[in-house]
Amino acid sequence: MSADFGVAALAGLGGVVVMTVLMYIMVAFGFRVDIPYLIGTRYVNPDRSGMVYFIGFLLHLMIGILWGFIYTLLMIGMVESPNLMLGFLFGTAHGIFVGVLISTFADRHPHVGQDKAIPDPGMFGNRWGISVPFMIILLHIVYGLTMTYLYNMLYHPELMPAM
Repeated sequence: MSADFGVAALAGLGGVVVMTVLMYIMVAFGFRVDIPYLIGTRYVNPDRSGMVYFIGFLLHLMIGILWGFIYTLLMIGMVESPNLMLGFLFGTAHGIFVGVLISTFADRHPHVGQDKAIPDPGMFGNRWGISVPFMIILLHIVYGLTMTYLYNMLYHPELMPAM
């Protein structure tokens, strides 16, 4: 079975861009899901806001590309080519993984916790709001669907439905 990792990188990048745009729409409506800021403050003091977002976005995009590789490797190992059902399932698993991972931030992140720049998110971000756990999983499902759709569109255009 062959895979094109250049296409996987582009599909992962497309998935993380779509996910990030949706995330900032949610932020505009008051949801606390500013993940590039959370990532950026891990490495840069929050007082340097421009640099926080630059580093945060750069790392978030790189992580999205890395997950594109991971999805592609796992899907190619399981089926002929990535498909939307697996994109949905992998996105759900990915969201659950991130939801559990985010609960460890208060212990390891220098700017997350009580009386710090970012309040402790709790498990799945539940301390940031009752809907945040659902948003985390939904955003990662969108990533999985977008990534697999773009991979197939770019690498297997013959599999795409005719318009």
